[in-house]
Amino acid sequence: MTTPTRIKLAQDGCRPERFTGSLLASGRSITPKGNLASRWHELDIYADVRGDIVAHIRFRTSLGRESPVTYCRRFGDLEEFADWADEHPIERDAGGYPPGEEYRERQDVLDEDLRQGWSALVGRVLYQAEE
Repeated sequence: MTTPTRIKLAQDGCRPERFTGSLLASGRSITPKGNLASRWHELDIYADVRGDIVAHIRFRTSLGRESPVTYCRRFGDLEEFADWADEHPIERDAGGYPPGEEYRERQDVLDEDLRQGWSALVGRVLYQAEE
């Protein structure tokens, strides 16, 4: 682990998350083709000096009709984060398609792609963080 430094992480709609700690791992779920080429998540995992884990989660989009989303969550350890990540409805970060039956199938595919991309991202980042 690197030497702890003072960290300030942006969040939408609330104060920045501030703490002293170190970056453990980071990654992105972006892919060259498909839904995750235009909508993806970025994830940074930090350890603060008190022993907490801080996850900084960012949804990014290249589509003008959707807005990026940024938030932080604190956890007691990496296992607690992993459990939360497994249950968190990550697809809610994306605006997606307009409501209506004609878009339901496309929305379902997008939601599944976002969930799979998130799951793969979390696995890669946890692997890095545990080294």
